[in-house]
Amino acid sequence: MIRAYAIGMGSATISFIMFPIFIITGEPPVGMVSDLIFVASWAINIAIGEWVIRRPMSRAGIPVAA
Repeated sequence: MIRAYAIGMGSATISFIMFPIFIITGEPPVGMVSDLIFVASWAINIAIGEWVIRRPMSRAGIPVAA
């Protein structure tokens, strides 16, 4: 479920990345830049989701401090 949520939230991450680019340049990213932003957004979310799944947990279910 965490993996599916991470993939679904990729679209929200895209807006957080593309909006500042649009504000700075005055036009939306297109072509290869847009494609790279899409892939990077989903990769970031999937990496965070995998980290959440695989982080060490104590017996009480509370994350272990590093």
